[in-house]
Amino acid sequence: MSRKILFLTDSLGLPRPDQTIKDDETWCQLVAKDMKQSDYEFFFQLHGGLHTKRLLLLRRQGYIGGYQPDIVVLQIGIVDCSSRVLGERAKEIISRIPFINRLVRNFIKKFHKRLSLIRDITYVDRKNFRTNLESLKNSFEGASFLVIPIAPPTKGFIDMMPLIERNIFDYNKILNDVFGRNFQEKIYDGENPESFLLDDHYHLNKKGHSKVAQFIQSKLV
Repeated sequence: MSRKILFLTDSLGLPRPDQTIKDDETWCQLVAKDMKQSDYEFFFQLHGGLHTKRLLLLRRQGYIGGYQPDIVVLQIGIVDCSSRVLGERAKEIISRIPFINRLVRNFIKKFHKRLSLIRDITYVDRKNFRTNLESLKNSFEGASFLVIPIAPPTKGFIDMMPLIERNIFDYNKILNDVFGRNFQEKIYDGENPESFLLDDHYHLNKKGHSKVAQFIQSKLV
């Protein structure tokens, strides 16, 4: 009898709009393709801009509620922990006011580094990040997890967002606390982040996708 594997990821599991990463080059597809002769069935829920609050909502009230996998491969966290100038709700409200939205966006873009240090906020704070992960974990009763850490920041990312290194460390620690030995903390060991991330400092390049795919596959063999 086959076992069901569900990939839950943000845009790090998706191809890029500019085709720097194509559909068959993503780590999720690489795993599924290389293991197509195995006894696993693969299912995918990949959402750009995904954070744990939204993920939990999709599990409770959305399409993810229909999945009952044996294994969940989870990649989440960078959207939760990135430094913000505006909270998600404030950003949503301002976006509805065309002229004001343009002024605010231009102002934030120009002074984001300084403002993010002053504001020191994230879309999902540490307490709620932990709570969301625990609730998500408990919702998949009987399933085992493979949890991919938030990738370490490039020097360029730290320059753009000075608090990101601290935030990534803190949120990865929470992932480790919640998932224990299922948190794959060594997945990026031995590599500089510049070597496996695209120039946007966030998304995986071809080497990054291949690296993640090979690591996950080794855990499923």
